[in-house]
Amino acid sequence: FLVSSAFAQDGGLKGLLTDNASIGASVGMMSYVSSDSDMELAYGVNYTKSINAVVGVQLGSGFGSLTNASGTMEFSTLTAKGLVNLSNLSISTCADLKFYASTGFSLMSIEDDGSAIMPNLGGGLKYAISEIHENMDIDLSASVGAGSITTQKISPHMMINLGLNYRFSTKEESVEW
Repeated sequence: FLVSSAFAQDGGLKGLLTDNASIGASVGMMSYVSSDSDMELAYGVNYTKSINAVVGVQLGSGFGSLTNASGTMEFSTLTAKGLVNLSNLSISTCADLKFYASTGFSLMSIEDDGSAIMPNLGGGLKYAISEIHENMDIDLSASVGAGSITTQKISPHMMINLGLNYRFSTKEESVEW
């Protein structure tokens, strides 16, 4: 009852969670940076909140596997990233295509082997699909996990994602990019 009441209001919790925000799902390919690794599928969901027209934050969760000569490691991950809209810093003048850079940390939980914290760095582009689907974006991104900073060692890896995001408000009403 509390949750439905909060979302029935115009401001408050609903405004905090949905104004200038989006949710998304993605599928991607993941591989160790080393030459003896195979590409594996990875899947994820995310929530992105734009603070202003240049800065945003993204929380995500995903799962997949990493494979090299020594075997396959199944994992799940929780990610927190800061995003910078490079297009609003004079890189692009296209209104429908936005370039961004990202940095943050992932908590990777490895099946039967503990967990590790990994810094990551990446970038990507968002494309507004069309006026018919004005709240939808396609998101193409790439990131590199720099290796674990905890005792559980995970080698550096890279990921390329293709995602679909739903913005809670139209581009005209939102600072989200």
